[in-house]
Amino acid sequence: MRIISLPTAICLSIPASIKAVIIIRQVGMDQVSAVTDPLIQFTRASVHFFHRCTKPDRKEFKKNAIATAVGFLAMGVLGFIIKLVFVPLNSIIVGG
Repeated sequence: MRIISLPTAICLSIPASIKAVIIIRQVGMDQVSAVTDPLIQFTRASVHFFHRCTKPDRKEFKKNAIATAVGFLAMGVLGFIIKLVFVPLNSIIVGG
């Protein structure tokens, strides 16, 4: 907690209720900065990362597209085989 130290001459002329408001506002600002500082750091790091990224060229894009298509195909075939095996098995167990 950070408290502002005011000079004695100023402190004598400020009512106690206003001194309390100054301290409360300072504590509130510390809490706000505790939340906003990590967000600001994250934003700066994200912008820095975004500026360092490059678009893929045609060769890299084609390679990624083929890898994704093969993955989709493999998952589809695997799901089909599992469904093909377990649907009749389930009907035998349950007794359709």
